[in-house]
Parts: sequence; structure tokens; C-alpha cells
Amino acid sequence: MRPILDLAIARRVLTLGAPVIFAMLSQASINLVDTIFVGRLPRDVATAGQSALGISLPLFWMFGGACSALGVGTQAMVARRYGEGNREGAGAVLANSVLLAVLASAVVTIAGWLALPALFRLMHDDPSVRELGTTYARLRFVGIVSMVGTFSFKAFYDGTERTWVHLVVAIVMNLANILLAWLLVFGKLGFPRLEVAGAGIAAVIASFLGLLGMMAFTFRRGDRRDFRPYRASNISGRQLWAIAKLSLPSGAATLVVMTGFLMVLWVVGRIDELTPRAGSVHTAGSKIIMDIMSLCFIGCMGLGTATATLVSKSLGESKPELAERYGWEAMKVGAVVFGLLGVLEAVFPDAALGVFTADAAVIDAARSSMRLIGGLEFMVAIGLIATQCLFGAGNTRFVMFAELTLHFGALIPLSYVFGVLMDWGVLGVWIAAAVYIVGLTCTMVVKFAAGGWKTIKI
Repeated sequence: MRPILDLAIARRVLTLGAPVIFAMLSQASINLVDTIFVGRLPRDVATAGQSALGISLPLFWMFGGACSALGVGTQAMVARRYGEGNREGAGAVLANSVLLAVLASAVVTIAGWLALPALFRLMHDDPSVRELGTTYARLRFVGIVSMVGTFSFKAFYDGTERTWVHLVVAIVMNLANILLAWLLVFGKLGFPRLEVAGAGIAAVIASFLGLLGMMAFTFRRGDRRDFRPYRASNISGRQLWAIAKLSLPSGAATLVVMTGFLMVLWVVGRIDELTPRAGSVHTAGSKIIMDIMSLCFIGCMGLGTATATLVSKSLGESKPELAERYGWEAMKVGAVVFGLLGVLEAVFPDAALGVFTADAAVIDAARSSMRLIGGLEFMVAIGLIATQCLFGAGNTRFVMFAELTLHFGALIPLSYVFGVLMDWGVLGVWIAAAVYIVGLTCTMVVKFAAGGWKTIKI
């Protein structure tokens, strides 16, 4: 890897990646809007509500995100077929991916709906957090099928280098969510004031609008003619298994990651219990840090997703050295862009936290942790982009085992040791997160540099 950017390669990565980044940030802002609007409710509702959202969203991603990992396998296979010049083969991958998405998300939605009350009792002792969180999470779980289906269509268009499609749909979906959340959270223009539940309803409606928008693009004449995704003969048990086999490790990795985040929040909840006069400010503050960092996570995953397409397509064209160059250049771009963003968060933590809450106690509780994590944002970028490159090459099993080891070997136990046993408080929890970030980045970069992924067949 050369330290200086290869401008031609970097431009190619950014050209394909910019729409993915903006689309994913736009889609993710649905969760940010919920946090901001709920944070503007009366204090007794706002603090408990943001804490409830902080638990609900990792639960939502633990169940729904595991199914959405179908997009990883779908994109890798679509890009590989596209690079081979087999457009009808790419369309067949989409058809099977959508069928898998519907079946898997239906099962997960039912299981999650039934499990949510018990999970909230486990995660937090505040009755208000439990009640608000269960209601909000159940509403969001209704949208798992639309989210997973959207990811299948997104994977198809990203894999065929038309990343702008999801950007268009995500912008429309986000605008719809902002309007609906404003109407339903605050009870504007004659709509009922539903507060936290209103945010959940708005997000679900916007999610289904996104699914319909993505589906509409596939009915255009050019896509129906070239890719022929809706032929009944496309459905194949062998193809279904191939997508599932490639995606399952990614789904397991997502499950592990979200479980890790939930266990971290559980530790933070124990810290709140040790300081009962403060309420749930540590949980609310940690949730806000996660929201701020989600801008980095999702931006890096967007850049990584685009790079994964270029990696897989280059492998399909029998150009492994070009695939490697795409990966290194994307990591350098991500380190610079998100590293600068992290510096701002570290230097001005109150300004970053203040976007999401006006509660001085919550800001005080999160300030030092925000500085720490902001300073490591460049490493987050490198690690996530390297991970997506390995996904694009089909090396999903390694990522799964790495995440499993780092979460259960470092993040979760160290969070409890540093935060509770050593009495470092919430900062100790985020120090454990910093150890995880460094470990993830080093592991993924070393694996990518080894180059064994260049010979994987999918």
C-alpha cells in the first residue's frame, strides 16, 4: 500500500461510493430524527424515551440486521455475475434474494415481537424505559420485512454499479419520515400527539415507501429486458442456498455486533442503577454517542459497500490486483474524511451532543466518552471499509469469527470490568469500545493485506 492516494482509483471509488454514502446516511437519519424529536419532548419523557430508543434500535438491528445481511451475499454474487457479463444471472440472484428476504424477515418479526418485553426487562430496570421501548420496538419490528426487502434490491443495484437508485429512494423515504414524525410525535396539524410511539409509526410507514420505491425501479423496461428478474424459472433451491451460505456468516456477525452493543448498554444501565439520582442519563448519553458514531459507521459502510462492488467485479474480470488497489485507496479516503470529522467531535463534544439533547446532565455524562471515540474515528473508518472489502470478496466466515472473538473476548467483558468492577463509570465502557475498535481495525487490515481472499470463488 502506498501512502499517497492514487487519484484515479480514489476518484472511481468516490464516484461509485458517494451515492451509497448519502443514501445510507439519509436512510439512517430516520433513527437520528427519532432521537432528535424525542429529545425535544418534556424532560421526563425525553430522557426515558431516548434511553428506550437506545435499547430498541440495537434490538431492531440484532433481529432485522441479521436478515438484512442477505444483501452482503446478494451484492457479492450480483457484482461477480455482472463482472462476468452474465446479466440474466444477476437478475436471478435478485429474485432468489427477495424470496429469502420475505421468508426470513417474517420468522424474525414474529420471534422478536414475542421476545421484546422479556428483553427490555433484562436490559433496564426503569419501568418508563421498558414501556416506551417495548411499544416503539414492536412498531419498528413491523418494518423488518420492508427493510430486508429494500436491502435485497439495494444490493442488486449497488452490485450493477447503479448506486444512485437507492439514493433517490432514500431521500424520498427520509423526507416522508421527517414529515410524519413531526406530525405524530408532536401532534401537529390535527394529528394525535403520540410522542415516542409516533416516531415508530412514522419510521415504519417510511420504510415501506422505500421498499415500494426500490421495487418500482425493477419494472423499468431496460431492467426487465436485460436482467429478467421476475421469471419463475429464476427461483432455484441451489441459488437460494448459495445466497444463504454466503450471507449467513455476515448475518451471524451482525447478530454478534448488535448483541455486543446491547450488552454494553446493559452495563451502562447497571451504572445508572448505581447512581439513581441521575436517572438514566448514562444510557441516554451513550445512545447519543452511538447515534453520532452511526454517521461514521454508515458513511464508512457506504464507501465500503461501493468498494466491495468494485472488488467483486474486478475479481469477476480476473483482475485481483485491481481489486486490491480499490480496497487500499478506499481505506485511505475513509481515514482522511472520517478522521477529520472525528477530530471535530473530539474538540467540540458539547456541540455534537447538543444536536440531540438539551439536557445538560446527559451532555456532562457523555462528554469524555465522545472525545475518546471521536479521536478514534479514523480507525473505525479503516476497519469497517476493510471489512466490507472482505465481504465483497466472499470472505464472510473470517469476518464472523473475528467479530465473535472481539466482542465476547474484549468488548463485553472489558465493558463490565472497566465500567463496574474498576468503577471507571461510563468512560470505562467506552475505553473497552476503544480496545475493540483497535482490535477490529488491525485484524481486518492484516487479513486484507494477506491476500487470500483473491482466490475465493462465488
